[in-house]
Amino acid sequence: MKKLWIIAAVAVSVVACGRGNDSKSHSTDAKPQSMVEETAATTDEATEETTEEQTAEATETAEETGESGEEIYKRMCAACHQPDGKGLAGTFPPLAGSDYLMADKERAIKLVKNGLEGEITVNGEKYTGTMPPQALSNEEIAKVLTYVYTHFNDAEGVTVEEVNKVLGE
Repeated sequence: MKKLWIIAAVAVSVVACGRGNDSKSHSTDAKPQSMVEETAATTDEATEETTEEQTAEATETAEETGESGEEIYKRMCAACHQPDGKGLAGTFPPLAGSDYLMADKERAIKLVKNGLEGEITVNGEKYTGTMPPQALSNEEIAKVLTYVYTHFNDAEGVTVEEVNKVLGE
């Protein structure tokens, strides 16, 4: 996302400021706008492909190395929910001490697998962001949720059998 903003900012600067002092640099020609739109579209496609590739690679890596729940959390969750599980106020909900998480283990399993869009309330604060689906195996879902439940909360973990049952596998 940061790359997209940088590319867009550079493209807008080039269009707004021109490339030089020649008489054509402040032209009202539609080409600069189409270049910006083309660059943005290309960047979106590249970002989407990169994200899909990274997710696939991350899943393969976890399965090959037998990562622990903590390692999966650090790789897949900590960027948004923070290493301490406290999230970012108003942006990413906390997992540590989360009433939303603790209320429904089945919902937590489905949320990790399928992602979430729409408003939720966690510990009295509203969050409207999107959590993308995580490309994790059922075993990895059990490991990462067990880490979250036992490390950030005083709760029992999640078994692979529970994940299989909830996800119908």
